[in-house]
Order: sequence, then structure tokens, then C-alpha cells
Amino acid sequence: MTSSAWLERSASSVRSHQSFGNSRQKADLCCKKGKKTNKMSLSAADKKAAGDSWAKMSKPSFQDAGERVFLKLLKKDSTKAMFKKFKDIPRERLAGNAALREHGGKVVQALDDFIKGLDGSGHETVRNVGRIHKAAGMTNDNINLMKPILLELLDEAGCGDAKAAWDKLWNLFMTVHGDGC
Repeated sequence: MTSSAWLERSASSVRSHQSFGNSRQKADLCCKKGKKTNKMSLSAADKKAAGDSWAKMSKPSFQDAGERVFLKLLKKDSTKAMFKKFKDIPRERLAGNAALREHGGKVVQALDDFIKGLDGSGHETVRNVGRIHKAAGMTNDNINLMKPILLELLDEAGCGDAKAAWDKLWNLFMTVHGDGC
């Protein structure tokens, strides 16, 4: 499934499964204000380190990688409570859960698009995800909870030496995500 297809499917799912009141309208208005992405550059070495480590972290599939991210992310009850789909599922039943794997796969796909599109071509995917998160009531602070999880997974993949590159990468990601409102 292409990035735009899953983003549209996700946006449609968010709109049909949750009631946002004026949140969607506010998000649309915010995005029309013409925010510009803060240009944070990664060196060629940073891009290589991020890309090489990502290739290891995102194996064997995006769904597997996404499941690893979300199993760690949802260990805290306060974080788990933010996810309507997962909050009532006992933690021990999350591994292998189809909805968790699907959502995790979408998140990893968006990260993949961003990392492969560090020339700016991956930014629109992240802006769209930002819009979806805004409509769902998620903040950049909520999304930023993933950073320590990703850094932990870097270590587990034997790529701890790429943490400085990932710090820059994540800061750029969060800036672009915030530009999505």
C-alpha cells in the first residue's frame, strides 16, 4: 500500500471512528496559515547513519518493527490510555494483535518515507500524519514519547553509535510533524 493510500485510509478511519467536533476544522485552518518547516539539516554522515541503522531496525517487516515500537510504547498505562484501540486490551495480549501490528506498520511506513525522503520529499507524509494526529487530539509531546523507544531499539539493533544522527533526525521529524498542525 502506498503512503498516500494508507494516509487517506487512516484519515478516513480517524474521521469515522472518532468524534472531533471542530478539531478537524481547526486543524485545516491551522494548516492554511502557511507555516514553514524549520530547516534543520543533517550532514551526509548523519543521513547515512540514520539510513543504515533504520535498515536494521525496520526488519524483517514494517509490521514487525511497528509492533516492537508499540509494545514498548504501551508499557506505561498513561500512554496506553491515549490509544482507544488498545487501552482495554491486556498488555499480555498486545503481542501479535492485528490492529497493533497494522497501526505500527503505518507508523514505521511514515518513518521510512521520511528517512528515505530527507531531501524534503518525505515531508508531506509526515505533515499529513501531523494533521491526523491533531484531529485525533494528539500533541507533539505525545508523539515525542516515541523518541526514547526508537533510541532503545537502536541499541537493541546494535546501532547505538547512530544516536546523535537520530537525535537530529527526530528533531527534524517533530518539526515537520508540527507543521502538519
